[in-house]
Amino acid sequence: MTVTATTAQDLKQNFKQYMDNVTEYGDQVIITRPHSENAVIISEKELSALQNTAYLYGNEANRKHLEQSFSELDRGEGKVLNPQEWQDLQNQYGA
Repeated sequence: MTVTATTAQDLKQNFKQYMDNVTEYGDQVIITRPHSENAVIISEKELSALQNTAYLYGNEANRKHLEQSFSELDRGEGKVLNPQEWQDLQNQYGA
């Protein structure tokens, strides 16, 4: 993954290459605009990941629970589930 800055004119001339790099390699493209705010092109996959992260951290209760869970993992208190345990958990919570 790389971050590349380019102009709108260069983006137009090399559009396919930029889009291929975004979708195949996860590159991010910053379109510089001298008299306006810059814009960024990211893949749909990257956008989805950002939206999911924003959702998960979007309220205080989720944020605290995630931070507690990460702390437990850092202390080696995590549990590895076998496939049946994972399926049971999904069934229990309707996933």
